[in-house]
Amino acid sequence: MRVQLRFLLAASAVVLIAGVQIASAQPGRGRGPGGGFGGMGMLYSEQIQEELELVDEQLEELRELGETARESFREMFAGMREMSQEEREQRMAEVREKMEKQRTEMEGKVKEILLPHQIKRLEQIQVQTRMRWAGTSGALGSEELAEKLGITEEQREKLQAKQEEVQKKLAEKIAKARQEAQDEILSVLTPEQVKKIKDLIGEPFEMQRQRGGPGGRGAQGGRGGA
Repeated sequence: MRVQLRFLLAASAVVLIAGVQIASAQPGRGRGPGGGFGGMGMLYSEQIQEELELVDEQLEELRELGETARESFREMFAGMREMSQEEREQRMAEVREKMEKQRTEMEGKVKEILLPHQIKRLEQIQVQTRMRWAGTSGALGSEELAEKLGITEEQREKLQAKQEEVQKKLAEKIAKARQEAQDEILSVLTPEQVKKIKDLIGEPFEMQRQRGGPGGRGAQGGRGGA
């Protein structure tokens, strides 16, 4: 239950932070993860605001939307720590339902605030971000993109297999490029110094990432890879 509570609190934080950041809209602020809730997780980024060419009126409307969302989430989680296990489970079910409704409402309101070309550009950036973090096959395998592109289950499996194949080749190319760069840098040293540093380094060792780790990243793939 604690894990579920942390998950929901983390999800709500996207909106809460978005409201705060849009409200401030100060230079140097607004850097954060992209995300759902109608793109609110991205819209508090000053860089995104500039890319979409948002005007003051739009920023103010987004700020008010963020404030409303923040108050709504405060109400959802109010007093939950003091509840019994049974009461908390009941509240959690209600919160999940309310969060989904809130997400849908916010997406609609954000689309009312933004102009058509701004919505399209925001969606493009969201897809780019998803592909960067989940990898091409991971992004294309998501329900939303798979439905838009008409991707079949067979294609999903092929995409996953192809991604693993491409990532392996990419990893080999990166390792080769890294070694060539290292050798070029070490060329400044004397042969004796090179021998000593290679002895200190030893045989190559690659730390393997655990599947299902932080952020849903897979093994070895960094931020989703290709």
